[in-house]
Amino acid sequence: MTEARTAPTLEALRAEIDRLDAEIHDRVRRRAELVEAIGRSKGRVGNAARPGREAAILRRLAARHGGALPFAAIARIWRELIAACTALQAPFRLAVCDGMRAAKLREIARDHFGAFATTETHPDEAAVIAAAGERDDVVGVLPPPASDDRAPWWPLLAIRSDQAPRVIVRLPFVRDAGAAPAVEAMVVARVKPEPSGEDVSLIVLATKDEISHDRLGEKLTAAGLKGRRIADAAREGEVLHLLEVDGFIAADDPRLGRLTGEAVCIGAYARPIVAA
Repeated sequence: MTEARTAPTLEALRAEIDRLDAEIHDRVRRRAELVEAIGRSKGRVGNAARPGREAAILRRLAARHGGALPFAAIARIWRELIAACTALQAPFRLAVCDGMRAAKLREIARDHFGAFATTETHPDEAAVIAAAGERDDVVGVLPPPASDDRAPWWPLLAIRSDQAPRVIVRLPFVRDAGAAPAVEAMVVARVKPEPSGEDVSLIVLATKDEISHDRLGEKLTAAGLKGRRIADAAREGEVLHLLEVDGFIAADDPRLGRLTGEAVCIGAYARPIVAA
């Protein structure tokens, strides 16, 4: 006759949780030690952000996740851990522009870069970009480009320079499949964009005249690119077109040269995770 198994007592379950907490704590501390070792090997120079690698980490976790705990909660834990470890290598500050959207931008930025991230406020988007371009330790947080922007910030990035800030992240990175995010943002920093495996690139194409949607689509196809125009702006006798293109486009990608007109890649970001 098989004996019935006795269900664990409440005290035993709590003891198991305490054991797991200690184990998790030990592993988090070990992770931080490894990050510090990486920082020492690199000499702690420049911005330590690695948005492509960070996106890949969260995608691996999403692929193996299961159970009742929502993945958004897991992502929030890991984002705090990643942000804290990044600060161990090189401390950074978040720059946002003043105004009605400042509080919301600050909130979404801290969700991604950690609740304890230091924030500084600037009078407008141009000042945020200037701060990100002048200092390695500044990460700028800006509203996403829109077709009706009166003073768009993205033309300020359309310069060929290794020191120019570039778009590196689109927020929120983890999104609810059931609803559009209430707030979105673009992150710029003096960091070289890197591929994550599933990316979107932003290209600014300068032409002498206006160009139709169909003609622009033909230019992209002829260059071997797939994308769409999301905004236009005027600059010193020319028209700038902001293009959102599938895939990772490096600054020296030969496809940029196939576009008729001056084309500059102003950044790339990992395609956000949509979690159920």
